[in-house]
Amino acid sequence: MKFEMTYRKELPAIWSRARGKPADALQLIGRHSRGPRASFANPKIFVVRYFVLIETGSMSTWLRMSTSSRSRPRMSRYWQKLCSMKIFCYLAKTGHEFLDHTGYRHLRLARTKLIQLLKSIINSMPFPTCLQLSLATLILVAAGCAKQQDIQDQAGRAVTHPVTLKLTSFYNLNAPILGENIAQLAQRVEQASDGSLKFKVYDPGKLVSSMEVLDAVSAGKVDAGYSAPGFWMGKMPAAPLFSSIPFGPDISEYLAWFLGGNGMKLYQEMYDRHGFNVKVLLCGMVPPETSGWFAKPIQSAADFKGLKMRFFGLGGSVMKAMGASVNLLPPSEIFPALEKGVIDATEFSMPTSDEDKGFYKIVKYNYFPGWHQQASALELLINKDQWDALAPSQQALIEMACNEGIIFTASKGEASQADVMIRNVEERGVQNMSWSPEILREFETAWQQVAAEQCAADPFFKKVYDDLTKFRKRYAVWGSKAYLPRAASAE
Repeated sequence: MKFEMTYRKELPAIWSRARGKPADALQLIGRHSRGPRASFANPKIFVVRYFVLIETGSMSTWLRMSTSSRSRPRMSRYWQKLCSMKIFCYLAKTGHEFLDHTGYRHLRLARTKLIQLLKSIINSMPFPTCLQLSLATLILVAAGCAKQQDIQDQAGRAVTHPVTLKLTSFYNLNAPILGENIAQLAQRVEQASDGSLKFKVYDPGKLVSSMEVLDAVSAGKVDAGYSAPGFWMGKMPAAPLFSSIPFGPDISEYLAWFLGGNGMKLYQEMYDRHGFNVKVLLCGMVPPETSGWFAKPIQSAADFKGLKMRFFGLGGSVMKAMGASVNLLPPSEIFPALEKGVIDATEFSMPTSDEDKGFYKIVKYNYFPGWHQQASALELLINKDQWDALAPSQQALIEMACNEGIIFTASKGEASQADVMIRNVEERGVQNMSWSPEILREFETAWQQVAAEQCAADPFFKKVYDDLTKFRKRYAVWGSKAYLPRAASAE
């Protein structure tokens, strides 16, 4: 109880003295712990003493303790305490509380001092190398003040500490392609790292709801999230530009902009501008979607007026401009809403994903092409503090797994849609419909109006849209000449 009072009221005084006169600060700590010896028996006092020494850079105090024959018994007691699980817990919890309470947040400086201190002390101890490395790694990771790769063995090789990241998915893990992708990514990362890096993946709603993924990752409630950026349109107007664009690029052109142009740079900049503490990675790209399931044929643009429809991203803004009443529902809520008449029509994804949702059971007119989503991106979000704490080898492994995810979603997406379309027609009475050229022109006109309004309303939207438009114009020099028309190549 006495320590708790001291902890709350007198740590600022301890910290102030520590910066000017470390010896005075240590004496103050000792007095509050009823003498210097008592501090060894009180883990909290021990941790405060430990962090004061680290933050003030008073390495000489520790070094004298490690080299003086008189102080070896005391040093032994320090390391005995430090090796106990109790101390590790307090290093993780109390140490951070101490730093936050005193307002000291320069963790990079703290990390540097801590590494220097530990290397000096550990190298002076008569421990086997393996024990020195294990002890140093545990201390650094528990204290949260260093990356795993900062401790190296005598050959200079990085020591990678095992990491498990909790990941919440926007999509059910058993969803074709969309859910399969993140489940496979987690499996491949664990295999490739020999179990030293793992993602523990949760279905939507297990940790947080689908629409809370971004906020939860940014706040550190979960370590990582898997989603599509278009769902964050309400938080960041430019987000759909990194997800799918009406009358936009196909997979190859979209990837060219993301990975060969300024796409990824602007993508991360968007999250940073809006204060989200996340690292974003592109980890999937699916082919065109269907552009909607309807209860009856659409004869003209007038049929959209008053139509209650679930629609995604910027395509939803176009449908609003066409007169529809648009609602963006998460995947799990679409079928019940369609079944109960809350919505009259819906779009969701590719035929494989739509089949999984069972839309064909209620509505029978499925329209093509997917003018609103010629390609759709999927993202992996990792809390930036968690990302920065990973070793470079672990970061590279996740990046490679995401690249594999892009290949998986694109290839399986392209390969598996035809069978579903045939099955829908032959077994379920679905009619695969095509939009008339007139309606497609009206969609495109409405999109140009929406894009102009968004550019006027949000400077960053304009920055991204202008960059993409400039890229596409230059890409067209190649794309318009290089490829056979699809109809010709299919013959």
